[in-house]
Amino acid sequence: MDIEEHRYRVDLEALESFAEQLAAFDRAAETRAGDVDKRIGDLHTSWSGADAAAQLAYHKQWLEGVAQMRKAEEELEEAARLAHFNYSKAVEHNTQMWP
Repeated sequence: MDIEEHRYRVDLEALESFAEQLAAFDRAAETRAGDVDKRIGDLHTSWSGADAAAQLAYHKQWLEGVAQMRKAEEELEEAARLAHFNYSKAVEHNTQMWP
């Protein structure tokens, strides 16, 4: 077996870019959710009844889903940043050991 087959590499720039893209997505999702929530609030100033109540219930579910998605995204972003830090430190440590 060739030793190259067992090596792996981490593209730190790509990992950092991925974390930045996740952060940008989170900001956009927060903005969009806020916009939708405001529109729903505006809609319900003049809408009432069973249909309005059903729509509010579905909107609440949607907001809960958005919150879950954003929490998962934040955890993924943190994992990517931690991986970047750990890989960077491993490279730094190995370079110091074997200059």
